[in-house]
Amino acid sequence: MENHCYTCQYCKKEFIPKRRKIQKFCSDSCRVSFHRFKNVGLALKSTNLQIKEEEQVTSKMQVDQISTAGVANAAIGTGIVEFAKNIFTREEDKPATKGDFLKLAASVKRYHKIKNLPPNHMGQIPYFDLTQGIVVYLSSTFQF
Repeated sequence: MENHCYTCQYCKKEFIPKRRKIQKFCSDSCRVSFHRFKNVGLALKSTNLQIKEEEQVTSKMQVDQISTAGVANAAIGTGIVEFAKNIFTREEDKPATKGDFLKLAASVKRYHKIKNLPPNHMGQIPYFDLTQGIVVYLSSTFQF
């Protein structure tokens, strides 16, 4: 271990290194902070400059404010895209809606004729009952 004091390149405090090789920083937090500012292009010389440069960095990063014109532009753009999708998408490729399911349910009948079973000995035709899940024989004059 070395007994010689070194100066931290980030906070400029003197320290005795804990490792055998020459250390540039007194702690991991100083090392990480220095490299963060270095990557941004702000290698700091002293802690006084650090405060001033942090203020400059925050003043440069301004967030755009929401305006009514921006909201209107977004709404118009969304409307145009939805209109174009409706025009260029075929009807069979569009997603099903609740109204489509209600129409389908209204068109489905309770009894469906079974074509591959012969009528019974009384002449009744076989139908499948969707609600009960059974085969029933109904007369040919039955209206449903």
